[in-house]
Amino acid sequence: MDYLYLAFFMGFFGSLHCVAMCGPLVLALPSAGRAAWMAVANRVIYQFGRILTYGLLGLLLGLIGNSIAVKGWQQAISLTTGVF
Repeated sequence: MDYLYLAFFMGFFGSLHCVAMCGPLVLALPSAGRAAWMAVANRVIYQFGRILTYGLLGLLLGLIGNSIAVKGWQQAISLTTGVF
């Protein structure tokens, strides 16, 4: 399987997990006394900011990982960072 397909599906299924975890938190935000469109706009802005932040962090770490050629050490580094 091509790595781009794998990355796409990992991101897609990971986002479903995040929607299930973060979605109820957003729905619990108070919206009393506000217009309905404003409450929806606040939730959309929150979700967009969260997705953008995770995407940029993933891009940054991907670029760092791509620039470091540690092919022989990659498994040990992965295991070490996984433990932490």
